[in-house]
Order: sequence, then C-alpha cells, then structure tokens
Amino acid sequence: MTSKKFTQSLIDAYFEKTGNDLTDEDVSLFEYYLHDGAIPRRLAARVVHLFMTRILNIPDVDWDKALTLRDIYECRSCANAIAQVYQRGLMLPLDEDRFGLSEDVTEEVLDRIIERLYST
Repeated sequence: MTSKKFTQSLIDAYFEKTGNDLTDEDVSLFEYYLHDGAIPRRLAARVVHLFMTRILNIPDVDWDKALTLRDIYECRSCANAIAQVYQRGLMLPLDEDRFGLSEDVTEEVLDRIIERLYST
C-alpha cells in the first residue's frame, strides 16, 4: 500500500464517519505523507498518531504495555506514535514482542485502524 493511499483513506474515513471535511490547514499536516512510496508500519503509526492528536483530539495515554515490544526504540522519533497506536489496539504487533517497524502496511491493517478509531 502506498503512503498516499493510506493517508487519503484516513482522510476519507473521517468524512464518512463524521460527515465533516478537513480544512486545507488540516490536510496540509499530511502533505509529507501523500506520496506513492510504500508505507512502513513505523510511518503509518506516525500518520495515525498525528491524525489522532491533531484531527480527532485524542490525548496520548501511558504506554506500559508497549514497553514489551523489543523493537519500539529502533525508531526513537517513532516510539511514542508506535506506543500510542499499540496501546489503543489500532495496530497489533507482527509477533508477540515485535511491532515490525519496517514491514509494509496491509489493507487489513488499515481497515482495523479505521474501525478502531471510530468504535469508541
């Protein structure tokens, strides 16, 4: 899946679920991610975290469970985003103790994220 498709799907789901459009300013937050390259899970976590905090106004939570992921600090700038999506069950680890930062995001992962974002 491309970064552009992933990000655009989050934006489209927002409209479908809320009936509201994002402002141009809101969309500009995601311009960096609107490209045709593949989207690894670490980057997807960053996009989702940005969407949660800036668009949906969902605050961060403590991340005690995420500390069990042995690869969480392989991307120090991604660690909080990974922890937030993991703690909330938006993205599951690939293995019991491995998030899989460099693996590409699948359609199933995107579907789960969207379902879980709007289920609470």
